[in-house]
Amino acid sequence: EGIVVDHTDSHKIAQQSASNLLSDCKESASKQLLNGGENAEDILDNLADCVKSGIAKQIESANEEITFQAHVRKNMAGLLENYTCADEGLNTTEPRDEYEWEGRE
Repeated sequence: EGIVVDHTDSHKIAQQSASNLLSDCKESASKQLLNGGENAEDILDNLADCVKSGIAKQIESANEEITFQAHVRKNMAGLLENYTCADEGLNTTEPRDEYEWEGRE
């Protein structure tokens, strides 16, 4: 009691984002229907355009995040490689455990 845990993962976030986008677009289409100023085909076209535009923005944002993360990983790899490989005589601690992966020699 007193602690609430809400686990979110990329699938749940994507579902919520898609649901919000669709809800906004449906609300816009409903307003157009209530105003009666356009025919059904125009309203459907506007709904499709709304969804396409929203998806394009989300994909662009996801691509920017992927690019950023890839850049960070590459920079980290260069730093770690130099740290671990530059001095072959570097004193290191003894391993706690040594084992072979299955199927590897």
